[in-house]
Amino acid sequence: MRMVNRCNVKATAHVRRMFALCMVAAMQGITPTAVANAEDNDAQFLSALDAAALPGDRGVEIAIAHRFCDSQNLPRFAFGVTAPWVVAMETVSADAATQGIAPGPQLIAFKSAARDAYCPGADVG
Repeated sequence: MRMVNRCNVKATAHVRRMFALCMVAAMQGITPTAVANAEDNDAQFLSALDAAALPGDRGVEIAIAHRFCDSQNLPRFAFGVTAPWVVAMETVSADAATQGIAPGPQLIAFKSAARDAYCPGADVG
């Protein structure tokens, strides 16, 4: 019985090492491009916010913009309850308001900047 357990432990450790090596190898090829694209997207988003003279903490606004884009795949209709997409859009609007972004033209400018930088084709509502 002990022999089986030792073999399982050794096999598990080997699998973990192989997985870690594969992940490191994969990340070496993926990370620089992903980081460069993320930085380019962030720069595009921040430039649009500056051009629209929108107030707020830019780091927080990047996070809100990502939540806006993440919500685009949520269901837009629901029976008997508010649709998840509607709830998400209300949350994005409330979060943007905490950064000093007013409803109306400022909010549309914020959502448009997020869409253009992070999720082309998204509905700005």
